[in-house]
Amino acid sequence: MNPSVAVALAAVAGALVAVPAFRLGHGVVDETERGWGAPLVGAVLGAMFGAGFGVAIGWHWLLVPFVGLVGLLLALGVADLLTFLLPSRILISGGVAVVLASAAAVVLDGESERLGDGLVGALGYLAGMLILYSLARGALGFGDVRLAALLGWCTGLFGWEVTLGAVVAGSLVGAAVAVGALIRGADRKSSIPYGPPMMVGAWLAILLGG
Repeated sequence: MNPSVAVALAAVAGALVAVPAFRLGHGVVDETERGWGAPLVGAVLGAMFGAGFGVAIGWHWLLVPFVGLVGLLLALGVADLLTFLLPSRILISGGVAVVLASAAAVVLDGESERLGDGLVGALGYLAGMLILYSLARGALGFGDVRLAALLGWCTGLFGWEVTLGAVVAGSLVGAAVAVGALIRGADRKSSIPYGPPMMVGAWLAILLGG
């Protein structure tokens, strides 16, 4: 089947899961949030992320859990931007669901050897973030460490090179955000959420290297 159809369907699905995801992320702060401005922005981002996964994965079962991953990352990203925290209840439950579903998907796709690659990616990214967490002295939250394990698994399914690319891209995006914040007047002690740059870095690595 035409790969462009998979991309289009993934974009639509990403936009659809993004709306409740944005509301879930906002609900961490304000459960009465009912405006449509933010969800519409989320729909655009969801379509973009979904389309990117569609390009990288194509017509494979793995695309299904990765559309779910779009919603999870958007919910976490919104919460992190608003509170500088990655809620454990969302990250752990959603992350376990994505890992289990993606593991089943690669088996259904007849590529069970990718499970080992995912595990290597998860452990590698996790180990790196644990070291950084121990050196950062409060600049990183432990939610970022948990997120690294999830992103390491997801990128690792495409090979260790993609996980390494995610680490590099996430660091570059994070550095760009920090520089932008300094230019806008923030001081060096200002808190900057690192979760969203990690997510964007992983998405870029999968899009370009998957």
